[in-house]
Amino acid sequence: MRAVVAPRPRSAAPDAAIAHPGRHGVAVEPVRVGGHSGRRSTSFGDPDGPPLERSER
Repeated sequence: MRAVVAPRPRSAAPDAAIAHPGRHGVAVEPVRVGGHSGRRSTSFGDPDGPPLERSER
């Protein structure tokens, strides 16, 4: 029997998803656009270790 994997939901509002950590008092780096992909992304600090990154799909 094969496991069924649900697809990751796509954000209807990527700007809101990228801005979410900042609205909760987390320092977020400015949004940048990838040179090859053209996707917007940002990163923010994780209190437990390395930075986390959010980007468009």
